[in-house]
Amino acid sequence: MAFANPEFQFSIAVTVNKLNIVSAASALVIHTVCKTLGVPVPSHIHNMETRAREIMRREKTNDIFSALKAASASDFAQALSG
Repeated sequence: MAFANPEFQFSIAVTVNKLNIVSAASALVIHTVCKTLGVPVPSHIHNMETRAREIMRREKTNDIFSALKAASASDFAQALSG
């Protein structure tokens, strides 16, 4: 998963060890780095992070990675669609 914002002279790429278009963990890494550096978060990445937070509330956990494990592929497909 990769993202570039030429306006901020910023680019990032996160690799995973499997073929997966919807990588929630990669999206969370990109979201965290963008927020930390003050770079606008792409909308599809923001939607995935928002959905992960909803899953955290649903699963009653503070561990976002546990929430990601509990999430189904359709949860993140829905996040990507807006």
